[in-house]
Amino acid sequence: MARLDQVLIRAQQALGPDGADVGNIQSGRALTLYHLDRWPEGIAASREAIRIIDARLGRASSDAIFARGLLADVLFQDGKIDESVRLYDETRAVVETAGTSENPLWLQFMPAYANALDRNGRGADARRLLEAADQALATRQVDPEMRGDVQFALAQRLP
Repeated sequence: MARLDQVLIRAQQALGPDGADVGNIQSGRALTLYHLDRWPEGIAASREAIRIIDARLGRASSDAIFARGLLADVLFQDGKIDESVRLYDETRAVVETAGTSENPLWLQFMPAYANALDRNGRGADARRLLEAADQALATRQVDPEMRGDVQFALAQRLP
């Protein structure tokens, strides 16, 4: 963590406080903070990463999709279901508008998104989402574990 903090400071000095790489470093810091169970700090770092990445690379960039999916998953795990679903829904709208809804980076979050939808009373939406993700992954060269996760999540929802 100390090394990441040093890298962040150096990047801010070299690139300015809102440099694109600064956003990605913040995203990496967030992930590390979550692994260290420092969730409030991680959530703050995720929000800062999203702000910077959106401004520099756009909301539909792979970096923005990852940062949003990570934060939405953490919010779900932290019991902030409505906020998690809202962030997933916003991200889904962005990727659909950009035509990147079959991006494997986005599709990896489908089991977690489906769990959030289930807890939010939108089980039918969760199942449709997983069915579409499974179909999209069937035509892509992806890590088989990713498709397996989607298929397992879908199988859990079948009668």
